[in-house]
Amino acid sequence: FDPASKYIFATRVSFEDGTYTIYKLDAKTLDVVAKNDIEERYAADGIAVDNKGQVWVTNSNDGTISVYRQSDLTHIKTFSKQIIPEAKSIVIDNKNNLAYVGAAEGKITVLDINQEKPIGTIELDGFDQVASLSYDEQTNQLIATSGGSPDPQVAKVKLSEGKKVDRYAVKGAEGVVGAAYDPASKNIF
Repeated sequence: FDPASKYIFATRVSFEDGTYTIYKLDAKTLDVVAKNDIEERYAADGIAVDNKGQVWVTNSNDGTISVYRQSDLTHIKTFSKQIIPEAKSIVIDNKNNLAYVGAAEGKITVLDINQEKPIGTIELDGFDQVASLSYDEQTNQLIATSGGSPDPQVAKVKLSEGKKVDRYAVKGAEGVVGAAYDPASKNIF
């Protein structure tokens, strides 16, 4: 969701024919304002928006990140220098011009979006993958989920404290795919 423009951006996959689409939706009516049917073999998974009028999309098939124009979803560029295996999710820290990309082997790649290059990695032991990420700007924290890892869990990465990680087991779950942090109640949902 982009609060500045009042639009929701989403990705979709058709399991029937393997096609992927990026959508720009009106936040009030959910009407389709723009869409981009992605080229063959581009697996559009994670999606995030920045404050520069761009939409960032992960491609889990080839480990790249593509950038699209928010206004009409026109492709701007694809980062191909840094392969991020099974890139699933992405969040943008607009204040610090960083992107965090969740991927295989419990790794979160940190990208400098101004210099268009990776500047670090956060490793979450016990995660087979980072299935989803959410970012809370107010507390400068990442929330990561372990997907189908044998020990389902959620991690809270405190970026302001040198990437300190707090872990929370999710008992009785077969996997954890999505989560978000509520700074008011200090709960993870």
